[in-house]
Amino acid sequence: MPRTDWAKFTVEDLLLAAARSEAESRDVYARTADRVRNAFLKDRLRFLAAEEEKHQAFVEALYRREVPGKDLVLSATTPVPLPAMVRYEDDTPLARVIRAAMDAELAARDFYYALAERLTGAGACEMARYVAAMEQGHYDLLAPELERAERFADYATSWPMVHEGP
Repeated sequence: MPRTDWAKFTVEDLLLAAARSEAESRDVYARTADRVRNAFLKDRLRFLAAEEEKHQAFVEALYRREVPGKDLVLSATTPVPLPAMVRYEDDTPLARVIRAAMDAELAARDFYYALAERLTGAGACEMARYVAAMEQGHYDLLAPELERAERFADYATSWPMVHEGP
């Protein structure tokens, strides 16, 4: 993704795009978790969905602080060029979904670092940087999952007794 000039967008536009992106990411992770049977992968995806939900709550609180008196309304489109999480069918290869999620996590990391530069209050800036670092962590969490999905054709399934035990 080419470098974006975030300064050309208002803080309101940036926060609306972030809230929309976090909601989409949460939905993709949750939907993918429902699709796979591998218990370890399912747990990771559910964790990531919950993380995105927390990020959305942060963005919504920040929106209320930065844009007082306006309701946060998510629209279907945004002028801010954040990559959307991949839209897929049930037969879309898992590796493609994970790779798109990784791209979105890196873009989110860069976005939150840039957003931190636009915010006023030290607490908000630090929290945006913290969320950026978490997005990097999500990327790092997904990297071995992508390797496994590409290496093992049946990675999204479960095998008898592999995910059982004490």
